[in-house]
Amino acid sequence: MRRSSPEKVKVRNGDVRRRRKSAESTDITDFDEQKRRFNEIQDMKMRKSISEHYITKDSSGNATSSPLLFAPTIDYKLQFIIVGDRNVGKTCFLERYTDNRFKEELRSTVGIDFRIKTISVAGHQVRLQIWDTAGQERFNSITTAYYRNARGIVMVYDVTRPETYRNLDKWLDLVKEYGRDDVEIAIVGNKADLPDLQVNPHKARHFAEQSGFLFYETSAKESLNIETVFINLVYKILKQIPQPHERNPRIRRKTIPSTIIDDNPHDKEPCRSACC
Repeated sequence: MRRSSPEKVKVRNGDVRRRRKSAESTDITDFDEQKRRFNEIQDMKMRKSISEHYITKDSSGNATSSPLLFAPTIDYKLQFIIVGDRNVGKTCFLERYTDNRFKEELRSTVGIDFRIKTISVAGHQVRLQIWDTAGQERFNSITTAYYRNARGIVMVYDVTRPETYRNLDKWLDLVKEYGRDDVEIAIVGNKADLPDLQVNPHKARHFAEQSGFLFYETSAKESLNIETVFINLVYKILKQIPQPHERNPRIRRKTIPSTIIDDNPHDKEPCRSACC
């Protein structure tokens, strides 16, 4: 049996390696090409589907684009946090605002929960991330971590439970310790639809105004002043944020009015007499 010389064996092995590399590179090239073509086809199908679904025709028969194709641009993203004692109605308050619903029976919040809502204020699209906190003290170590990034804080008390109003001092101390220096605060007396009023609204309003806070009596059940709280709180925050013309004088001036948005005529606060 004839044996191949070492030189011929090396040549043959080298040819085999080159052929394998060539085949592998060809396979890779073919795979990339197929993948590119597949993506192009899928992209074309998606565009065709969107066009057929959203492109409409006007009275003249000309094709026009639906406004659904143009999503609103978000100008600002703000984080809010709702604090207060247990069972003052924080979760009902939030769900009425974000989902426009009210449930008589709700479990107490464990730790923290959140909702997202996009609103338009003073011509700006604002996306709100609203955190709903538990009122029990054992969750304070969790909830205080969210104070640092909150631009707005809603402090809720129950108008039928005076101790929840007196405990606002405790929540204010937490805000001072863990919150931002430029945070805006709204004091909210919830459950204003109930007849057994135990907290003097004039006293609460005076305290809020002296501290530079907003004040409203609200009712999640009757949807009273719920939206007004958030709109006016966002309004105050936007007044603090430098506008584009302030950062660049060449940009055309566009200011936010100096007055707070008027209450919704359907969301006026109920007239109550002083009781405490």
